[in-house]
Amino acid sequence: MGRMDLAIQDYGEAIRLNPHLVSALYNRGIAQSITGRFDLALKDFNDAIHLDPNLAQLYNNRGSVYESTGQKELALRDYSKAIQLKPDHANAYANRGRLYLEHGQSDLARKDYDTAIQLVPGHGNALVGRALVYERKGQLDQALKDYDTAIQFNPTFADAIHNRGGVRMKMGQAELALKDYDTAIRLQPGRSQSLTSRAAVYEVLKNPDLALRDLDEALRLKPSDPAILHQRANIYSAKGLLDLAIDGYTAAIERGRRNAEVYLGRASVEYRLGQFDKALQDSTEAIRIAPTRPDAFFFRASTYVRTGQLDLAIKDFSEAIRLKPDYVDAYSDRGLAYFQTSRADLALPDYNEAIRLRPDIANTYYNRGLLYHSAGKADLALKDFGAAIELRRDYAEVFYYRAAIYMQRGQVDLALNDLDEAIRFRRNFVLALEMRDKLLRDRNATK
Repeated sequence: MGRMDLAIQDYGEAIRLNPHLVSALYNRGIAQSITGRFDLALKDFNDAIHLDPNLAQLYNNRGSVYESTGQKELALRDYSKAIQLKPDHANAYANRGRLYLEHGQSDLARKDYDTAIQLVPGHGNALVGRALVYERKGQLDQALKDYDTAIQFNPTFADAIHNRGGVRMKMGQAELALKDYDTAIRLQPGRSQSLTSRAAVYEVLKNPDLALRDLDEALRLKPSDPAILHQRANIYSAKGLLDLAIDGYTAAIERGRRNAEVYLGRASVEYRLGQFDKALQDSTEAIRIAPTRPDAFFFRASTYVRTGQLDLAIKDFSEAIRLKPDYVDAYSDRGLAYFQTSRADLALPDYNEAIRLRPDIANTYYNRGLLYHSAGKADLALKDFGAAIELRRDYAEVFYYRAAIYMQRGQVDLALNDLDEAIRFRRNFVLALEMRDKLLRDRNATK
């Protein structure tokens, strides 16, 4: 029999001897709550409140039981009653603030947390709660300050240390976040949330093997957790372990994680494996789940391009642009789809818009240059090819097509220079090799 069970037994004996002993009912209720016997705890607190309806702590603790059993409205009522009876009850303010925060009432939560902290400056739960309010409002510096204060008062406060790691990640301080997660895991080795968060830091720090180690440990603790399976599948995908990634995404879906991200993740791996029909099925499911995600439409459009269904691709690119009017890649790729379906008049405005939005992408200049070249607008094509080369010095295809224009103009030396560059960056560039050989033969024949 454990210590709590012995305590419950002792309090029970005290209550048997004196059924009106409020302190024994109160303490037994706490012990019952700690051991998860919420029905028995609730009965003890109810009996105690019947005997002493003006004791604030009874309402606060009964509120905690209600909260633990999902009866949030009753919990809120009890916390408020505790505050009414004892306006300096810091714990009741902190508890009510937590419920307000869960219900999205951030301003009311902040007010309660402020009061709790004024009453008890080192109130850890109130400091952490207020920090969460600041996080939701994007006030990361203020959140960090509250976490720091909570940790100063209690250096082993694992929740505060873990949450501070999350804020530091949002602030781009990955190394400091890693230290916080290390500490949280050292304090609570079975803390799977800290393991998955540390894995995310390792991903950012380009250390996928350590990330996988943490996720494997997290799955040992929670063997069928779909979120962890999903996270691990993402890392398998990034490492090129495509079969493991597929298995991971599938396992996550089978265990109930059916959001757009997991279907798009599996679709991206299927795409890389050339399984375009499956990729289309998964991306379509992602769109069904999240019909306002522009990236889902963009991905499916890209898959339609690979299967030669350009009209369907154009339709999806258009929907992606409708959902995200500054979607540069969607403009660029829709432009290419228009060009490939002989609709240059529609392709050109898309290329122009993509370049207006992002004038630093070489591929868009290249594609627009090809359009101008096919339309016989050599000067405009040369200008775009030149811009593409400025942005990407090793762009072999651009050198090749610019050489083709120079060759048409009889500028053999310029053409040969560009062909040399194309071949330097792509040694087995057959078209460039053939064009250079022809130019050299023709030039030698005229000597």
